[in-house]
Amino acid sequence: MFLLDTDTLSLLHAGNPNVTAKANRVDPSEVATTIITRIEILRARFDFVLKAMDGNQIQRAQKWLEKSDDLLRKIQIVPLDPASAEIFDRVREVRKLRKIGRADLLIASIALSRRATLGGLISTTSRSSKGRSPILCR
Repeated sequence: MFLLDTDTLSLLHAGNPNVTAKANRVDPSEVATTIITRIEILRARFDFVLKAMDGNQIQRAQKWLEKSDDLLRKIQIVPLDPASAEIFDRVREVRKLRKIGRADLLIASIALSRRATLGGLISTTSRSSKGRSPILCR
């Protein structure tokens, strides 16, 4: 199973050619995302709607919310379970990992509990994600 993090799923949704090309080489039934990514994407879309400055922005924000909602209905969402919660409890106690955001630790915990590949399908260009997965997998 390949788990897409928030950055990667967003790039795929936006039609990034490099991400799309790599995703097309993988069996779609093997690609999923996490409940944490779902929360992050929808929270951002809700905020965009609520903070829109004018009618045009509101319409654009609602359109993106609908597109994101459609995308999330088409991809398997992997939930937190007791195993991922246990892993999360362990990794958040590791001093080297304290700089990593809570959402990233939750996503990594889900991936580790499922023995899924996180970031192996597609490497993102996000500065916030670079170099983090190898630390968690040691």
